[in-house]
Amino acid sequence: LYMMMMQQMSKQHHYDFGLRNIKSVLGCAGALKRKEPEMPEQILLMRAINDMNAPKWVSQDVPLYNALLGDIFPGCELPIPDYGKLEETINQVLLEFGCQRVQHSVAKCISIFETKITRHGNMLVGGTLGGKSVCWKTLAKAKGLLKALGQEGMEKVVHQVINPKSITMNELYGAYDLATMEWTDGVLSSIMRVMCQDEKPDEKWLLLDGPVDTLWIESMNTVLDDNKVLTLINGDRISMPPQVRLLFEVSDLAQASPATVSRAGMVYFDPTDLGWEPAFHSWVEKFVPTNRQGDVKNLGDKWIPKCLKVRKQCAELAPVVDANAVQSLCRFYECIAPRVDVESAPPEQALVVLEKLFSFCLVWSLGATVTENSRMTFDQAVREVENVFPSSQTVYEYGFNFEKLDFALWEDRLPNPYKPPEGMPFHRILIPTVDTVRNDFILKCLNQKHFHSLLVGGTGTGKTVCVQSAISGLDESTWTSLTINMSAMTSSGKTQEIIENKIEKRIKNKFGPPGNRRMLTFIDDLNMPRKDTFGSQPPLELLRQWMDYECWYDRQKQTLRYVLDIHLVNAMGPPGGGRAVISE
Repeated sequence: LYMMMMQQMSKQHHYDFGLRNIKSVLGCAGALKRKEPEMPEQILLMRAINDMNAPKWVSQDVPLYNALLGDIFPGCELPIPDYGKLEETINQVLLEFGCQRVQHSVAKCISIFETKITRHGNMLVGGTLGGKSVCWKTLAKAKGLLKALGQEGMEKVVHQVINPKSITMNELYGAYDLATMEWTDGVLSSIMRVMCQDEKPDEKWLLLDGPVDTLWIESMNTVLDDNKVLTLINGDRISMPPQVRLLFEVSDLAQASPATVSRAGMVYFDPTDLGWEPAFHSWVEKFVPTNRQGDVKNLGDKWIPKCLKVRKQCAELAPVVDANAVQSLCRFYECIAPRVDVESAPPEQALVVLEKLFSFCLVWSLGATVTENSRMTFDQAVREVENVFPSSQTVYEYGFNFEKLDFALWEDRLPNPYKPPEGMPFHRILIPTVDTVRNDFILKCLNQKHFHSLLVGGTGTGKTVCVQSAISGLDESTWTSLTINMSAMTSSGKTQEIIENKIEKRIKNKFGPPGNRRMLTFIDDLNMPRKDTFGSQPPLELLRQWMDYECWYDRQKQTLRYVLDIHLVNAMGPPGGGRAVISE
């Protein structure tokens, strides 16, 4: 079976058909045999092979795998195992998190549970917005709930998160100061030491959420195989008890060596399997008033699929994945909807107003990332779905008039004639155009609701000016601002230092801008930092860890720091020259 899979399956970086994989199948089969001694051995082996291999296939390989399995075990039906209480609890936790109970997510949670039984190091592989974080958080909480109910074999889960690329190799594992020969502990080694010395029966998960490359992952090889020992440069050996588990969350394993791939259990998440619908429906249930939820879901089904399809023919300066585009639509609608009272319109008009509002948000989310030349294509697609926009100009020329609850040209918002304020120095005069008014309106809407934003455009298109005008319009009593200009030499340590100089301690390990205000942090030239040998940009990984978990590590003391009330607005030019392509 393994020979046939090796020859016929597609070539993916996270596939491994070596001896370690076969050993894990045997381990799983042994556990099943002890649990259910009456089960026929053929079925038992079939189930063990399936449990260890099914979670890692990409969707196109599944039919081939099922056919191969059918050939090796003719006439055997794969029994559907009953997870009973675990499946119920996972569904219950998904509801608590405000997520949809999608069969795909439940199956992935169970796959993580299964692979964790045989391997102590597991990798969740897959593109962004494929549901990796939701699944491990759901499983961790479900195990805690089952422990509280007294189910045996379940323990409460405690987890710690690190992005290994947001700090240097020496800060991760520890190093000697070459001048004084003094040993400084690393973030990963100090967390591992604390976790491994803790004798409570709780399960401890160390989550490494960041790109995997041979530089740092090779040092984990002894931890991931049967030795279970982390060896440091100063001779310390930290052995890993059974309740400590490693979990990696990565987008791909292109930079990992086969040695690493064979040591870890794999669960593959394909973003297309999850799609955009679950996230959209969860958002509707959370944000839209109950009486309008059905209408907004219908509008989503009517508009989004066709517009996502046409986006594939459009060019983008910074490609955006479908699920992210739909997320932007939801956020922009959230900014604008409170300003429109749909219920005040006559009942027969209410739906029309709602559709106009929805289509306006759709143009400035799904259609906002496409280039100037592709805007005509998107304009035609929007008009083919439903002709709600006036036909004299493209859909991009119309804003939404909140008083009349209808479309109005952006041009109408321009002061006519324009007079610069008295006493304004000549070099500061900025004459408003349709573009500046549009961008200013959208950016201010996102800032008011505290949604991070990214402006992409060529040099000299007014990105910095747009953000500076948004900053100058902020209320001084509740906002403060900070500008960081990135260059090829910017390091993650430098970025962290610049931000930490502007914040103060609030309580315990929580930090924030002074005076309990929010800080608008403008990062210019986001894609300028030079990529390392393996293609990752450490300053961006640091920001990503902060955006996901609102924390990073103090590099001297190796302690966790929560950084609150920061709002990011980023600007970058198209890739090329010194600018890199940033990760999705």
